[in-house]
Amino acid sequence: MSLSKSVKVLFVHHSSTLGGAELSLADLVTNISDEIAPVCAVPVGPLAQYLSSRKIPVAIVPMRPIIKSLNPLYWLMTGFNCLRVMFKLIGICRKEKIQVIHANSLTASIYAAPVSFLCRIPMIWHERDLARHPFLAPLIARFAKRIIAISNAVAENLKTQIGDSNKIRMIYNGIDVDRFRQGAAKFTGLPEGKRTVLMAAQFVRWKGHNDFITMASSVSEKIPDAVFVLAGDKKIHEQQEYVRELERTIGERGLTDRFVWTGFVEDMPRLLQNVDCVVLPAVNEPFGRIVIEAMAAGRPVVSVKSGAVPEIIEGGVSGCLVEPGDCKAMAESVCRLLRDRAFAGKIGENGRLRVSQKFTIQRTVSEFEQMLRDI
Repeated sequence: MSLSKSVKVLFVHHSSTLGGAELSLADLVTNISDEIAPVCAVPVGPLAQYLSSRKIPVAIVPMRPIIKSLNPLYWLMTGFNCLRVMFKLIGICRKEKIQVIHANSLTASIYAAPVSFLCRIPMIWHERDLARHPFLAPLIARFAKRIIAISNAVAENLKTQIGDSNKIRMIYNGIDVDRFRQGAAKFTGLPEGKRTVLMAAQFVRWKGHNDFITMASSVSEKIPDAVFVLAGDKKIHEQQEYVRELERTIGERGLTDRFVWTGFVEDMPRLLQNVDCVVLPAVNEPFGRIVIEAMAAGRPVVSVKSGAVPEIIEGGVSGCLVEPGDCKAMAESVCRLLRDRAFAGKIGENGRLRVSQKFTIQRTVSEFEQMLRDI
């Protein structure tokens, strides 16, 4: 496809919340060149507001997550909603003269694939997950002209489901590195004079918050002034039961006074400049946006040898890696980083350099645009 003239691309995403996938989408559409004219089809909510604040054209479409259910009424309502969304997307494609459809998740591709077929518009499926869908993934792959995997781990997971397809392109997520080099203005809510350990993630079980709490309990015994920060939106309805469970666990371990809950953080660069290190205990993380954000801010990261994280962190060089679930080793790594400023500084600087070389938004955009040319 020639980009000599502006190409209209419809970016479709099914979720209204702001997480790693949504922020990565926003960074992509904000930074693409003038050769591409984006229109984003998203549900009403924080993502739509965030895109609008960046002057990105937004069309509100009533998509919703699709969950496993044995309730026939749920599937009847879901089918009706899918039809409603399909007609809405077809209308947008015709009105805006869309030339490419970009589905930002597997769920988004469920909505987008019929539109791609009926309107004869090529679809790009951007896969950001490590879940397995042995029936659905091969079906969606048949409709997709190209499939973007956000890491080699995701690409390999796709190949086990759809075969070694020549449709798959691996393009890492990227960030605006310069945003994370700003001065260390104070972040409201953090105690002064304490050593702070951050975990920033949605409150879903697979992110590993319980391992973080176990690690915190061990670190607290060795470093009395350590404080642990949990960043994430506690108000998302389907995550509130898990949040209450975490609050009970923290209380039972006598750590309530050691934990700070920030809520959703829009100014992540400022928060990162005010913490000492970052921990991500998630197993099978498909990418780990917070990892590259922390590294760009020069903050050392402790994570696990699982999923895509080892593609980002060189263990012992640009970060610390431990075995999944090894909370003792995680605590030891955190303690060393908090005690040994020189070591932490070296790890942080190596991390900053690595992100600047491999995980910039400019590189992501360049590879995305090249893929469009190849369609």
